[in-house]
Amino acid sequence: MNIGVIGLGYVGLVTAVCLATQGHRVIGVDIAQATIDQLQNGKPPIYETGLAELLRQAQSGSVIRFTTDIAHAIKESTVLFVTVETSSLPDGSPDLSQVWEICDQLAIYGQAGQLVIIKSTVPVGTTDAFAERLSNNHHIQFLDVVHNPDFLQQGRAVDDFLSPDRIVVGYENESTIPLINELYHFNQTPIQFCRRTSAELINYAANAFLAMKISYINMFSQLCETFGADVADIAQSIGNDPHIAPHFLKAGIGYGGSCIAKDIHTLIQTARAEGVPLPLLEAADRVNAWQMTRFVERIEQRLDALADKRIALFGLSCKPGTDDIREAPSLRFTEIALAKGARIVAHDPLVKAFPYPQVELFSDPYTCMQGADAIVILTDWPDFRAINWKRMCELPNEPLLFDGCNLFSIQEIKMLAGSCPLEYHSIGRPCVKTFESEKQVR
Repeated sequence: MNIGVIGLGYVGLVTAVCLATQGHRVIGVDIAQATIDQLQNGKPPIYETGLAELLRQAQSGSVIRFTTDIAHAIKESTVLFVTVETSSLPDGSPDLSQVWEICDQLAIYGQAGQLVIIKSTVPVGTTDAFAERLSNNHHIQFLDVVHNPDFLQQGRAVDDFLSPDRIVVGYENESTIPLINELYHFNQTPIQFCRRTSAELINYAANAFLAMKISYINMFSQLCETFGADVADIAQSIGNDPHIAPHFLKAGIGYGGSCIAKDIHTLIQTARAEGVPLPLLEAADRVNAWQMTRFVERIEQRLDALADKRIALFGLSCKPGTDDIREAPSLRFTEIALAKGARIVAHDPLVKAFPYPQVELFSDPYTCMQGADAIVILTDWPDFRAINWKRMCELPNEPLLFDGCNLFSIQEIKMLAGSCPLEYHSIGRPCVKTFESEKQVR
């Protein structure tokens, strides 16, 4: 099948490369010449586990090409994916300008019988409006315009695409079904066919539910800190209930990333415009914002002030396994801490550029922690578990360790604290302290 993928960000590039390795012929399109140049040289502009290897495999088999020529890609394709970014505007609504631009390009260059698949996350009703706009401005009949939401998790997007837990397709024309089945022939996952508006809402509903689950356990983490309880005990017990399940019940500094946070804001804004209240989502969003504010305030209180304090951030990406910093907790932490006069240094296994020029980046974690008054873990990278944290205890000023991801179990920290001076703070769990004179955990 000849497939065009328009927009080569995280979703688009993973979609293009994975489909090319599953027997389809793919043309990837992006307006950024630098992105196309990198891809033509076999180098993905983003990091996703396994993506570079699959790209090389697809290019060696000559089943994938990259171009900035959208007209050529449209004319050469039977199926066209729309995977452009729909970032948030200041009022929380999504910027659909790129979606409508592609619609207008399709109206000019589209061919009869083509299937258009919108994979970008768009507000409810956008796919219907896209199809209507296309119909009004084009004399040739497209097969259909469908919405096929992505459920890719950054850091494991390739696996999620090739072995999905669900595939959802919102369609209008029954003739679309055989083509969709052929498109996704490589996996056994049942495809849920539904109305286009339902498919658009499914993506938002899924992310909204996860946001509420995260904010729920974070809300309880504040109670646990107040009463000396351990939020991990709470999460384990309620997670054992099969009606609830343990996923997304790990307390931390709140959700981030380019999907959940953006989708929550869009859904709230869309509902408000229609006069539909979403009080649960609004509360979850408030809890999420407060969780980071409270975390910074705890560090500030322990250090008496943040002014002129050296804070070493460990983890800048929105989650492990990716170099994406869109809506990452590190951005909000840095904004708050810099406003309070802190001096920020940082280390991340993949992130090599950060939008705050005041923040000095270190490739070596041990150099990063030198001279720090506090070390703050913001992303639960497995790499951080391999760090020899005893070297932190050897630093002259014996810095504090604030774990915003609950990366370590309390038992692990107690074992470390038994061999060196340490003060460890986490989310919703008792503080662990040792002092050189006493060598005991309190």
